Amino acid sequence: MLLVVPQLPWPIRDGADLRLLSIAAALARSATVSVAALSGGTSPAPSFVHGWVSAGLASPDGPPIVRQLLEHPDDPFGPFASAAAVDFLRVAVRDARPDLVVLARLQVWRVAVEALDERDMPLVLDLDASNARVVPALDSIAGTDPAARILSRFNKAAARYELRVLPDAAAVWVSSAVEAEAVIATTGRESTVVVNAVDVDQYAAPHVERVAGRLLYPGSFRYPPNELAARELVEEIAPRLPGHDVLIVGSHAPSWLCAGSWPGVTVVGRVPSMVEYLASASAVVVPLRAGTGTRLKIIEAMAAGAPVISTAVGAEGLDLEPGRHYLAAETADDFVDAVLRLDEDAELARVLADAGRQIVRDRYSVDAIAPVLAGQVDQVLEAVAAR
Repeated sequence: MLLVVPQLPWPIRDGADLRLLSIAAALARSATVSVAALSGGTSPAPSFVHGWVSAGLASPDGPPIVRQLLEHPDDPFGPFASAAAVDFLRVAVRDARPDLVVLARLQVWRVAVEALDERDMPLVLDLDASNARVVPALDSIAGTDPAARILSRFNKAAARYELRVLPDAAAVWVSSAVEAEAVIATTGRESTVVVNAVDVDQYAAPHVERVAGRLLYPGSFRYPPNELAARELVEEIAPRLPGHDVLIVGSHAPSWLCAGSWPGVTVVGRVPSMVEYLASASAVVVPLRAGTGTRLKIIEAMAAGAPVISTAVGAEGLDLEPGRHYLAAETADDFVDAVLRLDEDAELARVLADAGRQIVRDRYSVDAIAPVLAGQVDQVLEAVAAR
C-alpha cells in the first residue's frame, strides 16, 4: 500500500501531519505501507513503514497560487502537478507496486490525475474535511485581511474541484460524521469516517509534573481560526486570570502576537514535541469560533491527561459529552469561570482527565482505527476484484 502525502508527516508540524502519521501507523497493522511525499525534505522513517521518500520539491505558494486562481479558477491545484511531481509519483508507484494508493488531500489527487491516468489501481482520497464547508468558516473571519481573503477564494475554487473529482475516487475518507454529511450534501458522494487519532502511549510523560495555573493553547497559526482564538485568549481571557501562565505553542505565530506585550502570556512558537507541554498544563483552552474537521489538539490534550475547556465549535465532530469529557465554554466569561472552577476542584480535573484519556483510547487511538482501516481497504479491493 502506498500513502502519498504533501510532505513527510514527521517531525509533526501540525494536525494534518499527525492525522497522516496515524493513518500510516494504523494501515501498517494489516499491510505493508510505504509513504511518498511530494514536497519538503527527508526525515528518519518510523519503524512501521516499509518505504519513506520525498521528492523534495518546493510546495507552490503565494504568487503561483494567486496567478492560478486568476487564470484557471476551476483548477486551483494545477501548480502542484509539475512535471517533476508527476514523474516522482510515477516512480514511487512503480517502486512500491501497491495494490491500493491513498492520496492525502486534493493537491495530491491533482498530481495523481496525470501521473496515474493509465494505471488500473484503486485510488482512495483522504479528504479529511469538506472544502465546501471550509468556505463559510473562512468567510466569517476573513474581513479585510488580504491573506485570509485569498485563502477564502482558494477554498471556493477547491470546493468546485472537489465536486468534480470525488466521483472518481474508489473511496473517500473524512474525519467525522459532520464532514461526511457535508460531503454528501454538497457533492452527493458518500464517504467513510476515519477519525483523527493518536498513539496514546506516546503521550505518557511520567517525569513531567502538572503545573498549577498553567494554561495551554496549541496550534498552527497559519490557520486563521487558530490565530483568531489566540487573539481572544490573550486580549479577553488571560487578562482576567492573574496568577496564571498562558502558553501559546505552535508554528507560524503571527507578528502581532510575538511583538505584543501580553502579561502572563508566553508565545513559545514551534516545538519538536507537544507532549511535555500538554502533560504539564493544568488545562488546555480552546476558544475556537470557526473550523472544520476535528481538533487533534483536543485529542492530544486528553491523551496527555490535560483537562480541556472548549467551545462547541472546538469540540465539533468529536464524540465528547460536555461536563463529562470536557468543560463547555462559549464566552470569555465562561472560559474564565471554567478555569477558576478547575483551580478549585482537583477532583473535577481528575475525573475529566480520566474520562478524556479513556475515550481517546477507545475511539481516537491508532489501535481503535486500525481495524476500521483494514476493513475499508478490504472493501475497496473486493469491489475492484468484482468489476
